[in-house]
Amino acid sequence: MNGGTISQQERPHQKKLVHRRKKHAKKGSSGVVLSCSQVLDDSDVALRKQCIELCRSMLSASDHPLAPRQRNALCNLPLCIALFMVGVEDVESKLALREHLQELETALGKLVAASTNAQSKQNKSGKVQKAISEALTVVPRIAAELFVNGSGLVKEAARAAWRELGDFIPAETLSSLCASVRGGGDLDADDDNEDKNGDEDEDDDDDEADDPNAAAKTEQFERATAALKLQREAEKASHGANDDPAGSDDDIVLMDTDTMFQQLLGENEGKNSKSLLTSFAASGLDDADANGQKMSKRQKRLRQRQEDVLGKFRELELLEVFLTRFGDKKNIGVEILQELYSALAICCRRAARSAGAVQIPDEDSSKTKRKGKKVSRVDNTLRQLEATLAQRIAKVLQKALRHISGPSAISKIAGWHDADDWAKFARTLFADSLTSKVASAGQRPIEVGSLLLYFFCAAHHAAAHGAANEAGWEVADEIALTALQDWSSKKDCERWCEGVLTVFAGRIPSVLLKLPWLEHIRSCSSRPFVQRAQVSFLANRLSQPLPKGPASEGTVQLAEGFAELCADLLESTLKDDAADAIMSASHKHKLRREGLKGLKAAMKTRTRRGETAAATDDIAKRMVKVATKVRDALPARRGEVYQLCLHVLRSLPQSNAGASTENKSSKEKRLRTSSDDDSQGAKRRRDQASTNENATAVKKNKVSGPKSGPQVAKGNKTAFKDM
Repeated sequence: MNGGTISQQERPHQKKLVHRRKKHAKKGSSGVVLSCSQVLDDSDVALRKQCIELCRSMLSASDHPLAPRQRNALCNLPLCIALFMVGVEDVESKLALREHLQELETALGKLVAASTNAQSKQNKSGKVQKAISEALTVVPRIAAELFVNGSGLVKEAARAAWRELGDFIPAETLSSLCASVRGGGDLDADDDNEDKNGDEDEDDDDDEADDPNAAAKTEQFERATAALKLQREAEKASHGANDDPAGSDDDIVLMDTDTMFQQLLGENEGKNSKSLLTSFAASGLDDADANGQKMSKRQKRLRQRQEDVLGKFRELELLEVFLTRFGDKKNIGVEILQELYSALAICCRRAARSAGAVQIPDEDSSKTKRKGKKVSRVDNTLRQLEATLAQRIAKVLQKALRHISGPSAISKIAGWHDADDWAKFARTLFADSLTSKVASAGQRPIEVGSLLLYFFCAAHHAAAHGAANEAGWEVADEIALTALQDWSSKKDCERWCEGVLTVFAGRIPSVLLKLPWLEHIRSCSSRPFVQRAQVSFLANRLSQPLPKGPASEGTVQLAEGFAELCADLLESTLKDDAADAIMSASHKHKLRREGLKGLKAAMKTRTRRGETAAATDDIAKRMVKVATKVRDALPARRGEVYQLCLHVLRSLPQSNAGASTENKSSKEKRLRTSSDDDSQGAKRRRDQASTNENATAVKKNKVSGPKSGPQVAKGNKTAFKDM
């Protein structure tokens, strides 16, 4: 060792390793050509070379009409397909890829020719753009098919091509994707088919009885049994009355090797007969039990539906990419939104029905729906997939609507259709959503449908009056009034009407303030649940800060009338008559809670506008009286209703007149004059002084040490005193 280093002689293994690495590097850099594991046809080799040449021409062009990102995505797709074809062994898959590659090669040839013509001065730019659009029509369709059915590198290349070439996607391709995501819209027909085929699982054994292999084996076994029976009868007749036990050995048939093979192979049987060995092999290869447990027909259908749902996720991803990048640029985006909303409602209902426990009401009450069946593992998995797909569709719609509902986007989109068309879209969507089929789909489609309805109303407003004009929401006013009327009168539409009014209240509050809330709430006395829901809805809207200006005119008047309405509702819970006896305790408690919340919201709205909590002294006295009676009628002075009563009483100026004697006495105790404060202070000082004197006297009289004992005798008295 020299200076702490190891010489080359002491590390021969490292020298060999370095030499081997250099040898491999030298061998790899010598230009060795990689060989393909499969032998390609001459046509495939020629097609690959042609695609490579066209891609080089596309990428090397300096003044090409397409952007560099678009050209890269376009050229990447055929090259990935050509590379992927090398490892494909399935003949059908290889033929499909070859067909896609040929179509892309044709499109690339047209694009190269169009770019060559664009560089010349003979053709105009309009003709060149038309030729490019016609050539690229086939590319998005191929990209969609490869993305949905492909995997790996081809899938990513197809997604990039779809994203970059979205301007050239034809309407037919987008419509087909929407129809595929939507699926079958007639759920009742699907249920009838499922019920019709529900008993097919019980007939599987009967189907197996008709199997020709099973019939041949049964027939051969019967023939062998009959032959053996005849043989034994003949032997018994030949022996006669001989009962020798040794004769029982004659029943044993000994076969040599040739005879055994003849019986197994069936050489002595007819041409149409099947041997035992063939039947045994066929039962293991052809039967469904060969690879595992046999699946019933219903399980096969459910497995196919699972695969279809998984394919819809990829199709939905393509639609999401298009709506995000080109939703505000192409008018087909409106149709895609409508189709996806229908798909969302259908998917939610299908997920609910797949669970087997949720019953969906039918429009025709005479029809009897199927009862819930036992949920299997396949059914549960399918239901989870349907629910996940519904969530995914809802997120895509919300993201797209948020992207295109801005003022600038609305101004641009409003020109795609006339004002009458937008009004027709809004009315049709509202009418379709009122049906029980959409109402039973759940809260998610209601929220998305309300956003889509507002988008149609905003587009109509922009097309008719301009996006900057705050007035002119005729369609929104009409739909909001219809929603309030249907909420009060129709059945099974409360959730949809409440969702629509919630969206309108957050975006166009002027529409909400124009509605006749007080009249409709009073008319719902026969429907207590709807009445409480409307009171709670209006109280929540008034509690939120409304924008000042023309959009919030009439807010103070609405709050005043709403306070009187809530006082009437609270008084109805205090009556001791037949109507009050019919009212349940739970309903009475909930109505009191919502009424007090309404009073609180009304007072808060007036004070926020610079007004008093109550419009007049009479109204204030009435509110104090009602709140006091409700508070005194409570079984215990605690809970939400009690706290709301205290809040109302403290917020009103007339609360002292209506307060109880106990509250007055407690308030008088807290309010003291200055002379009382002085006298109380002097008394406290005298008490404190006397307390200090007593403490000093006790301290002086305290024993400091022992007065007798051996310690004192020894002279330790001083030590005890110091302790």
